[in-house]
Amino acid sequence: MSEIRILIAKDAETDISSLQEILASEGYLCDVAFERDDIQQKAAHHNYALVFYLPPPPGRPPRGVWAFLKEYSRQVPVLFCAPADYTVQDYDLWLEAGMDHFLSLPVTKAQLLATIQAVLTEKNGVSPGGNETGNISFRLSGDREIDGITPVRLGHVVTSAFDNCAHHQQVLKKIYKKTHIIEEVLLSTSSVSHRTKERISREEELMAAIEKRQLEMYYQPIVSLSSGRITGFESLIRWKHPERGYVSPAEFIPLAEETGLILPIGLLAVEMTVAQLAGWNEGVRNHDPVSASVNLSTVQFINPKLADQIEEIVDAQKIEREYLRFEITESAIMADMESANIMLLKLKSKKHKLYMDDFGTGYSSLSYLRHFPVDVLKIDQSFVKWMGVDEESDTIVKTIIELAHNLRMEVVAEGIETEEHMRLLREMNCDYGQGYFFSKPVDALSATELLREEPVW
Repeated sequence: MSEIRILIAKDAETDISSLQEILASEGYLCDVAFERDDIQQKAAHHNYALVFYLPPPPGRPPRGVWAFLKEYSRQVPVLFCAPADYTVQDYDLWLEAGMDHFLSLPVTKAQLLATIQAVLTEKNGVSPGGNETGNISFRLSGDREIDGITPVRLGHVVTSAFDNCAHHQQVLKKIYKKTHIIEEVLLSTSSVSHRTKERISREEELMAAIEKRQLEMYYQPIVSLSSGRITGFESLIRWKHPERGYVSPAEFIPLAEETGLILPIGLLAVEMTVAQLAGWNEGVRNHDPVSASVNLSTVQFINPKLADQIEEIVDAQKIEREYLRFEITESAIMADMESANIMLLKLKSKKHKLYMDDFGTGYSSLSYLRHFPVDVLKIDQSFVKWMGVDEESDTIVKTIIELAHNLRMEVVAEGIETEEHMRLLREMNCDYGQGYFFSKPVDALSATELLREEPVW
């Protein structure tokens, strides 16, 4: 490829690291400018083939940067890169201001490169067809009109807008479906900065793991401290990499949350857990059904259809909804109380029990506790670990148990490792226990064997 220089003109605080990486990887020379004077100076000193213009946020009118680029676009095509949250009114505003070539973020790498090629091809005199001379009037929203717009220019804008809408629908459908996700890393206004080749490779591996079902569920028993029998499990996602073996959740869960891949992963976890519950409660413990709890991330709450999708999965397996439960950490609830509460209320309305995980480690006020529709508090293992050794830990655990019972909640103590832990928790009337004293997290086959053996502690 001959050297092609592109200018990225920024009129907004937008992360462009992904865009720069892709352009560089394809052999394009790339400059970045922020203010009108800087853009004007660079345009005077370099022969640009194309300009990417990153406009102001939605609803903000054109400024001096666009005033210069509009005139400059007579010589060099300007590719207008609108944020994903632009509305019809925003499109109208920029069409009226003279925008010709339109591309909305997020966009796949393939779509980006195809758009660049199409614009450069047209610039070099190969027109996609159409009448350049028969100017027409075009009606905008609010009964405004633009006079003197050419059919080709209008065609560019309308086609780009339709492509944009179709692309967004496709991304949403794929990311919300159970296992289908986008094929390529997206460029977006919220892209992760400084994405290295290693980071991109990890993202692609995780996407492949979802598609190829390399993710599996492990189950850690939850034991009734009054009867000593297993009453349920915490369901934990695991990634079995074909070459690296098991990848630590501490490595891939944060990656999944940052990239949005936690959405399909979360639904996959629900799907596998529900299928396992159906098998256990029909073939192994039909006389004494067990439950399973799945962890939720606050990132999953951006999916407004989460509760409905979960309901669809549960109904397909014909299990009682009360046997599928959900855990969310105290700190995650406090990070976005409004979104968390809305989603928890939706799940609660569908008869699912809700657990507040790692209770006692966050910084929430106890006054908030009564506002959330939580059924069970899980005492963090950092307190249980020192029971019988540190009197303060004993006091904290006892206080949490009494608080929960006074609020008509049940309690699960995590991190039980010794018989002494279990004895003290029984004396404090703790409802349930979980930890290595009973069992480490095990695969589905081992969990099934545990249920068949019906151990009593």
